Amino acid sequence: MFGSRARGTHQADSDADLAVVLDGDHAERSRISGEMAEVAFDILRETGLTVQAVPLWESEWRHPERFPNPILIASIRRDGVRL
Repeated sequence: MFGSRARGTHQADSDADLAVVLDGDHAERSRISGEMAEVAFDILRETGLTVQAVPLWESEWRHPERFPNPILIASIRRDGVRL
């Protein structure tokens, strides 16, 4: 978890930002992102909490320059809480 909830600065209506580190083929990013969005929607429906899930592959975590947004990985490393 990262962002305001990890830092303890969230409001009641703040979303929950989750980075999910994965193994496997990067070509699956679209499919996995879609599946994560479906789960996030179910959580929203059941709890009212908005979840923003970001799929990351281990190679991107180890080498942020390979991720489309390396600044996001820096933020996750700085503020993140492992769940």
